[in-house]
Amino acid sequence: MRGSIEDEARWTLDNLKAILEAAGSSLDNVLKVTVYIKNIDDFDKFNEVYGEYFKADKPARTALQAGKLPMDIKVEIDAVAYIPGRDEKSRVFGSNTANANEKPPQLI
Repeated sequence: MRGSIEDEARWTLDNLKAILEAAGSSLDNVLKVTVYIKNIDDFDKFNEVYGEYFKADKPARTALQAGKLPMDIKVEIDAVAYIPGRDEKSRVFGSNTANANEKPPQLI
C-alpha cells in the first residue's frame, strides 16, 4: 500500500480491525498500540485518521518515528487487545506489509 499518510493509516487500521474481528474481538477492546511512523511530521495527519477509528476510551498509545519501515510504508501499528470469551492466552498476528491485497489474520 503506497499513498498518502492518511491512506496508509486507514489501510493499517482497517487491517487491525479485520484481524481483531477474525479473532472475535474489536477495536473497542484494544488496550495499547504502538505506532511506528516514518516521518513524525505526518503525526497530526495520522492522528486525524486514528481518531476516526478510536473515538471514546482510546487505548494507551506510544508513537515514535521509525526512519525505515518495511516495503517503504509510512506507518506500522502494533496492538494489544482483549479477546472476549477466551480462557487461554492467545496471540493474534497480522501485518499491513504481508500482501497489499489481502488482510491475513492468524490466531495462535
